[in-house]
Amino acid sequence: MTDSQIKYFLSLAECGSFTVTADTYYVSQSVVSKQVIMLEQELGFPLLRRTAKGSYLTTAGEVMFKYFKQSQADLKKAVLEAKAAWYSENGVLSIGLMETDYNDLIYECIDKLRKEHPNADIKVESTGYPIWETSILNGDYDIATTFYVGESRDVIFQPLFDEPQYILYHDNHPSAGKTDLSLKDFEDTFFFLPFTGNHALGAQNHFRQVFRTHGLTSEPKMLLVCDISQVKDLLVAGQGVAVCRAHSLKNPDAGLHPLKLSTNCLIGLSKRIDTPNVLINKLEALILERFSALDLNN
Repeated sequence: MTDSQIKYFLSLAECGSFTVTADTYYVSQSVVSKQVIMLEQELGFPLLRRTAKGSYLTTAGEVMFKYFKQSQADLKKAVLEAKAAWYSENGVLSIGLMETDYNDLIYECIDKLRKEHPNADIKVESTGYPIWETSILNGDYDIATTFYVGESRDVIFQPLFDEPQYILYHDNHPSAGKTDLSLKDFEDTFFFLPFTGNHALGAQNHFRQVFRTHGLTSEPKMLLVCDISQVKDLLVAGQGVAVCRAHSLKNPDAGLHPLKLSTNCLIGLSKRIDTPNVLINKLEALILERFSALDLNN
């Protein structure tokens, strides 16, 4: 028996029409009829009852229909398992990492994965900019450390650690001389958000949540800036403040001061829900196991 014989039979069993089956596979009705007759002759019993109103399965045909359908399902399952096995040994994995104080731990996990799968093409991009779930959805990375901004239907987020958030302002800012500063003191100023490409929307939505968490009901005045040096120039000119993470405060320029916010950034691993790439799940498991052994409260 051939694949063509089986697919024509399955189509006939489901639609009951030689015309529909022939049109579906762009062949003549005589080709369909001939192939099914050859299948019946090889099996030694009829599969279909042919009438003027259409074709119907015989009792034996019903048995073979269930068998062929199950065989198709088993074949699809086998293909998926084989593809997963191939990805495990020879697949491609793109990883995005925000600069954090814990990247050394993640690199340990990546190195371990590379040793387990030497033929895999594993690429890592480290960036000083925030990464949001849009980078996963747009295919920039297969898996990445990202900020958490809420539940998603398409992306799975696994939390790793919290990181403090800060407002960075310069001596030249009008509010710089005040005591007991809070985010409200900067409510009417411009907030500079460093971003690149698809990160903009995530950065804006996240900071809106920060505003609401601090009891501010107004819409924050956000200015998206892709050049870090430009942000520093704007700060020195006293034209606004920058939103930054703790990792960004290392070796700050003279005249710049951080104001710690009461909200933290939740950082974790993000990946697509429907990903078939086994390497993603293996790296995720390695990283989660590594972080589970840490006491990040101390």
